[in-house]
Amino acid sequence: NAPFILKTCLAMEYLLPPVFYFYLLKLGYKYNRQLKQNFSAIEGLTLNWLKWLLIMELLSWFIFFIHSILPIYFFDKFTDYSLQVAFSSVLSIAMAFFGIRRTGIFVPPLEENIPPSIKNDKEGQSYSRSGLSEKRIKEIGDKIEESVNIRKIFINPELTISMIAKDIDEKPHHISQIFNQYYNTSFYDYINSSRIEEIKHKIEEGEATEKTLLALAMESGFNSKATFNRYFKKCTGKTPSEYQKMVSAKRLSRN
Repeated sequence: NAPFILKTCLAMEYLLPPVFYFYLLKLGYKYNRQLKQNFSAIEGLTLNWLKWLLIMELLSWFIFFIHSILPIYFFDKFTDYSLQVAFSSVLSIAMAFFGIRRTGIFVPPLEENIPPSIKNDKEGQSYSRSGLSEKRIKEIGDKIEESVNIRKIFINPELTISMIAKDIDEKPHHISQIFNQYYNTSFYDYINSSRIEEIKHKIEEGEATEKTLLALAMESGFNSKATFNRYFKKCTGKTPSEYQKMVSAKRLSRN
């Protein structure tokens, strides 16, 4: 019979990994959220690849938990779980491979932009001590609008919240507060929505007849065709080509 201590150790061995996996998934979500608060282009920086690998690890853990630990604990029957070790090893190697390929993954995004007094606050309380008055909020908001909509700073594909802060001479974490608490959106969503509005304007002005839609997207700050198509559909409910056809049809109907 399997000793009780062995059963307990095996149970701990099988129960602790999923707790750790869920914790990593939570950290990955937090990391991706922070990216959207600081960058206008996050391709190659996100941890979505890690999320799916962790989900696969959780799935493999569940399968082998049923296959290995239950027979030992309830039926005193040992089973070979070398296949589990091999599968987990392959997933671990995959995590390391994809992790090394992501430059900057080990560097927290723009950590220096977050004041120590609010860095560790819980979500929803992050700005409770920033001390911005309503007047200052409006002032900063107006400066953001001027930088984005008039000077069109969003055409820089590598735009970050630090660049906007430098452009309007304000602190990055104050700008982040404006986006999250008063615009009710992230920096990433705000900038990419502005880029879409610029592209829509160019299509409506007929520029799409002289240039490709992708060229208009690149001119407006997008550096990825996939992101452009996905975000255009999100903002308008149509693909770029469908929107172009709709505009052309309206123009013809007026003539």
